[in-house]
Amino acid sequence: MLNFLHSTSTAFSTTNQFGETIISPDGEFIITGNQEFSNGRNNFWLTYDIPATAVIGNQLDAQCTSVVLDEPKTLTVSDPPGARVIAFDYCDAGAAELTYEYISRVTIGTLDNPSGKDPGGYTDFTSQVVDLNRGSDIEIFVENGVPYVAGEVLVYVDWNNDGDFDDAGEVVFHSDPSGTMVFEGSFRAPLTAH
Repeated sequence: MLNFLHSTSTAFSTTNQFGETIISPDGEFIITGNQEFSNGRNNFWLTYDIPATAVIGNQLDAQCTSVVLDEPKTLTVSDPPGARVIAFDYCDAGAAELTYEYISRVTIGTLDNPSGKDPGGYTDFTSQVVDLNRGSDIEIFVENGVPYVAGEVLVYVDWNNDGDFDDAGEVVFHSDPSGTMVFEGSFRAPLTAH
């Protein structure tokens, strides 16, 4: 679904829609409507509702190629740079104590990923992918950079690709607190995993 919005302010607002909502935008289309413009600057935004079935990694891009009014007007920006990648915005990883807690290595399947201590406590390795077979067990080893008695590890997998870890079975490993250096466990990829 696509909406075309208008405002005299540079702050984004959804209060003043111009034209009709386009339910399934595809290719070129024309938005028509009647709107009294203010003297000076008038800002427009195209907004999209991305369906839950959208393909992660695909890109979304749009541009305004012309505006027809009673008198000629010049577009200041008609095609902002860059496309938007369809992605989930997962929560940030973190730790209660950033001065000494960190994960120094994760081994899962064919992935063996050592890491140092990042200033924020953790480093983003979401670009690394591990192939899992549905219905098969997989072992995981998580090495603690500085073990201490209350340290524990939780591992989450978004099996149904809905952008959260709230569904049953998405916490695949939860260790007991211990002073161990390496946490070892296993989990099974469900047959319904996406």
